[in-house]
Amino acid sequence: GDLQIAADVMGDQLLDVFGVAHRQVVAQAGGDHHPLHARHGARPPVQTGGGRVVGDQVLADGRIDAGQPPAAGVDLLAPAVEPVHVGGGEDHKLDPLDYVVKGDWFYRINISNMLKFDKTFSELFVKTVEDRFAIGRLRRIIADAFNPENRDMWVHRAKVSASFKKAYIENLDDLKINNQLLVQCFPLTGNRAYLPGSSIKGAIRTAVLDSIANEKGNRKVLAEAEQRCRGPKDRKGDHVEKILLGYEKVQQDPFKGIKLSDAVLPPDSTMIVKVVNCGKDAIGKNKIGEGVPMFVEAITEKTEFEFRLITDDGL
Repeated sequence: GDLQIAADVMGDQLLDVFGVAHRQVVAQAGGDHHPLHARHGARPPVQTGGGRVVGDQVLADGRIDAGQPPAAGVDLLAPAVEPVHVGGGEDHKLDPLDYVVKGDWFYRINISNMLKFDKTFSELFVKTVEDRFAIGRLRRIIADAFNPENRDMWVHRAKVSASFKKAYIENLDDLKINNQLLVQCFPLTGNRAYLPGSSIKGAIRTAVLDSIANEKGNRKVLAEAEQRCRGPKDRKGDHVEKILLGYEKVQQDPFKGIKLSDAVLPPDSTMIVKVVNCGKDAIGKNKIGEGVPMFVEAITEKTEFEFRLITDDGL
């Protein structure tokens, strides 16, 4: 089904996405966003017809460096009880010439191998690229030449939702290459999609902050943060986190001592779905189905993945 991104969701509406280590709620996490904002809400989770998902990557220190010596930690197995998506940035946003849909599958293609294995396709491809008036036909040419049974022609695949498949078929012969069929995908390692440890850490941090904020009272915390601000460049959100986690200097942030590994996902455990950003109506209710649609790769429900949590007691 399609996903709906709520424009503003109160903290007590956040829900569990990972069934890991007691109550670990996964909310949307952004590098410059904080659990409370001017309207006394938490960062919005992403709401779907059947769930909510993780937001953009945060906290660059979340990934475990393979070159580091092994450290004590705990391995956690997390089931995605609802769809999960993590924005991978511009590097992982595929344009319509980077992928092909065949049957019910979305394939990230290896165009170099396609050109190498199919001489007829290679010649037609080069001829089309050289003709600026014919460039719009490239998507159809690539789709016709693509053979999913040839494993060398693609690097990764995901299931497709009905809405994305419909949009792809309708626009396959659109001569305008950039026709909003961009797809935000997971990053890959060894042709496997993975959930960055930094994103898991950011989501856990958001959940902890939200839980503490609910206990202390959102309005009370915001009022205290406003009193601490000393100028226009002094961000209220920074003070909110310090108040909730009980520290003054960044070096004292308790999450500095936590690192999480990336979680490599099982094969065929993701799906391309449509996401729509929904705003609020005059009485504060979500306006479902409105906004600019976009397509993202999300972890399917009930998918299990493993990651390692390491704590540094010396910090």
